[in-house]
Amino acid sequence: MDWRGLLRQGAGMAQAAGNTAMAAAQQGLKSLSTGKGFNAVCAASARIILSDGATDAREVETAVNNIAALPSFSGYTKNEIRDKIDAHLAAAKGMAPAVAAIHLLGVVRDGITDRSAQEVLIAVLIQISAGDGNIAPKEITSITEIAKALGVDAANYPELGQSAAAPKVADAQPVVLQQPPATGGGWG
Repeated sequence: MDWRGLLRQGAGMAQAAGNTAMAAAQQGLKSLSTGKGFNAVCAASARIILSDGATDAREVETAVNNIAALPSFSGYTKNEIRDKIDAHLAAAKGMAPAVAAIHLLGVVRDGITDRSAQEVLIAVLIQISAGDGNIAPKEITSITEIAKALGVDAANYPELGQSAAAPKVADAQPVVLQQPPATGGGWG
């Protein structure tokens, strides 16, 4: 086979891989459209909105608009999306912040099990967190925690910056070992 044949074969393989990736993404979006998927996306949105310590109306509207723009949620009105997010926000406000974060994360993990849907969710959460014009460090931490809980590699999302990356050895602090005080010997 000459180089032209190899090129055609490579192009055919790339198209097949692209079709497979597109089919996976479409399946992921389809799995988001279930009632559990919708609930999970709204719960994740609420977690991001609450993560910086304030409920910002711009973030809520950004969440509503981003969710409404997904074809998976074309069956929901913006009011229905807003109501579901508001319900999660209201429930979370009745809990201690750490308990609310864990509760919302559980809703997300239980509602979105498809890998493609999980990856779409992380991208949507990044857009939502930027809704107030700033991605706060606590929002980055929350998105990274959600990604980790779902098994999604947060390092694939450059918007998450260093917080998503593993710590570098050069950044690690040395461990200092100290002698225990002399207390008559023994461990007790």
